[in-house]
Amino acid sequence: MSDEGDRDQKSTLALRKTLSVFSYVSFESPRRSSRNPALVNTRTKNADVKEEEPRDDLAAVTPRKRRQAVDDEEGLNDLEPEDPTPSPVKKARKSPSKKSPKPRRGYAPPETYAHLNLLQDHLDYDLDIVFCGINPGKMSATKGHHFANPTNHFWKCLHRSGLTTELVPPEQDFTLPERFSLGLTNLVERPSSSESELYVTEMADSIPAFLAKITKYRPKILCIVGVGIWRVIEKNIKNNSLKGIRLELPKMNGGDASKASPKGKKKVKDDDLALRPCVLVYHSEKEIESRTLIFVSPSTSGLVTSHQLPDKVVIFSSLRDVLIKCKCGEIDMAPMTKVYIDRSTLVQKSLEFEGVKMER
Repeated sequence: MSDEGDRDQKSTLALRKTLSVFSYVSFESPRRSSRNPALVNTRTKNADVKEEEPRDDLAAVTPRKRRQAVDDEEGLNDLEPEDPTPSPVKKARKSPSKKSPKPRRGYAPPETYAHLNLLQDHLDYDLDIVFCGINPGKMSATKGHHFANPTNHFWKCLHRSGLTTELVPPEQDFTLPERFSLGLTNLVERPSSSESELYVTEMADSIPAFLAKITKYRPKILCIVGVGIWRVIEKNIKNNSLKGIRLELPKMNGGDASKASPKGKKKVKDDDLALRPCVLVYHSEKEIESRTLIFVSPSTSGLVTSHQLPDKVVIFSSLRDVLIKCKCGEIDMAPMTKVYIDRSTLVQKSLEFEGVKMER
């Protein structure tokens, strides 16, 4: 029996040894998953199981939380880190990727663009609207047409607002008076690459000749294309610095409207746009009293960021509405400031200014 027992025991051990080849043993993977750093490795040896404790600094996190943590470290979130000293990575992220804006041009004397021709006005008597720009741009003067830069929104605004029945190209600017009763002129005659190349005094000195031109052709509405132009004109009119101009403030409740207006009122974006509360009053060459309303639109230059093309179209559509009301006699001018203009005085003043320019 003992021999048989020994044989059975040996057979059992041999069988166990044979079967041990097929037993499951967990080995640690040579690659650790980046998505779950807290792996628990299980080793089976002699039926004993040992667990590897997770590392405290690599707690289980989801991919979103890991991305959030990386963002916080790189300074991409709105919250400021506790450490006020930014890391080199933060400095790189905070530095602007866009190029620095070009510095504004300084004053350029007339001889800078003396090789360019002056841009011709396109005017006629008793037009519906005369548009006034600050001065001809370099490209407009080169091509000989108003608002000739392809990035300028002027012609698109005319068409989309309904002031013209078709999109007029700059090359056909001379057709506006006859086809659509619209006129084109500028405050300053000489061309430049930008408005900053003009002196403010140069703009102010051009006002008498400009207003004399308006009183000669008598448009229903004068549209100033650019808030900056209007502010220069308005300042000189209100300061009584122009000879031949007299203001008459409207009467409201027995007092001047100027005294009733609140002081320190905060200006908003479009305060100086649309129909202005003043009207030019003057006598034509036939001694007939004429009146011209003033409307202000933003500059149609493509470089203007305060108003995009859709915003400008809305304002030009408002101009068209004002024109319709003006033709129907629905504009109440009683609460408006009357700007009385003595045309003969303005003409004399403009001639004096032209003489000074010729001497220069």
